[in-house]
Amino acid sequence: MDIWEILSPALESVLAGVAALVISTLGLYLRQWLIARIGKEKLHMSSDITRAAVMAVEQQAEQYGWDGAAKKEQALQLVDAWLTEHGIEIDEAKIAALIEAAVYEELQYWLPPSVSTG
Repeated sequence: MDIWEILSPALESVLAGVAALVISTLGLYLRQWLIARIGKEKLHMSSDITRAAVMAVEQQAEQYGWDGAAKKEQALQLVDAWLTEHGIEIDEAKIAALIEAAVYEELQYWLPPSVSTG
């Protein structure tokens, strides 16, 4: 038995912990940044719309063969249209951040408990 066989499980655990910490910190920072830029009430409505759009795009992605970039573009278009329908004007950079936050939330649901931060 060599040293890497002994250290490998420990290193994996440490790396998973560090990854979880980094992801959760970025998620919290992103949420605070969005609240400061958009406002709390608009953020909640925008977040709900964005989560619905992300799930809708994920459902259609396999059917249409969309890769990550295509899914993001579809989500951007869908969120922008829905927000406009509700009278909420947000620039594309903030919509992209909302999409990233929604994807982050979805990942938290699907990650195994040892890696998940939620």
